[in-house]
Amino acid sequence: MNALTTRQQRALRNANPAQRAAMRAGFQRQGSGQAKPRMAARLQSTRQAGNASQGVVRVRPKNLMSGSPHHFDAFTGVKPQALSFSVGPAVGIRGAYYKSLTTVASSAYIVTFNVGGGAIVGIVHRETAPDTWTAVTTLSIPSSGLGGLGPSASEPDSFMPTRGSLRIRNVTRAADVAGVVRALRISAGIPTSNSAELTALGQYIRGHSRTRTYSAEELCTVHQWDQIPVSQDLYHHFTAPPTDLTGFQNYVQDPGVSTICLLIEANAQVQDYELTFAMNAWARYNVIGPLTNSYSLPQTVPLAVTNAMRDAAEAAGSVGKRIVGQALDYAGGYLGAMFAQRMASAASRVALAGSAAPLALTM
Repeated sequence: MNALTTRQQRALRNANPAQRAAMRAGFQRQGSGQAKPRMAARLQSTRQAGNASQGVVRVRPKNLMSGSPHHFDAFTGVKPQALSFSVGPAVGIRGAYYKSLTTVASSAYIVTFNVGGGAIVGIVHRETAPDTWTAVTTLSIPSSGLGGLGPSASEPDSFMPTRGSLRIRNVTRAADVAGVVRALRISAGIPTSNSAELTALGQYIRGHSRTRTYSAEELCTVHQWDQIPVSQDLYHHFTAPPTDLTGFQNYVQDPGVSTICLLIEANAQVQDYELTFAMNAWARYNVIGPLTNSYSLPQTVPLAVTNAMRDAAEAAGSVGKRIVGQALDYAGGYLGAMFAQRMASAASRVALAGSAAPLALTM
């Protein structure tokens, strides 16, 4: 008779007397190697799987494709943006700048931001009278690499915007901060060439379900929004970089990446805002230019990964990322995506291994 283990003996003592005989027989069969056929098959399958995958760590694809709301942050600038399709050799470039905006009391302002405009990445309109808008300032990156300010050989023959980010902060004395800022990331083409279109855009921003509203002390904190791709065809298309407002407006009407729109409404007090913006792009230069030898092959990630990252950012709406010093405050909708962000960032680092360092145009 096979000896029973201490645990088996204890189970027999605690069992119902009517069941002890059957339990004892089962324990004895196990001890003699006569396991039930189903259990034996399961054990054999487990052993085979263990032998086949010994030393292999399997990662669920859904973890890598669950997206990252910070994947399109142009301020990181560590590597140019990975693409979904191969586009051939190009030069990774990035630039950043800032503008001060002083609002007139009891006025409204609309900021449209999109890095597809080349040197001009945004424009600010002010409502000077009911339903009458006037352009008051332009957001541009003052660089010979995009702005047409240097030798022709230093300007790209064509470029492809990949990332754009906008930050805003009210720099008025804290006790005097007032007004309201509404933010919306728009994934469709929008016209902004006349007052009627801008009035309609303002109403659209006020009433959209994804619009986020900030006021009072919230405006003292830096908030950031990132653009996301909305057309893979245009997102992977090289074009001559526009250098005027017409080129910017044309791109906003037919965008490859979303347009970030801010509606700033000032009350009776004058307010001072700081707008900081950044862009990443891939560019192609004249063959005789000084940047010819900077070419590299843009790295790629599967389209499913790009789309998942885009969807994760879009699902968070237009919630601004609050910047405190150099730390990111993952507030609001970003909390639920932190784990996914780590996984997607790891996938991006693998995909971008060996990519050339970006050319810093303006910092």
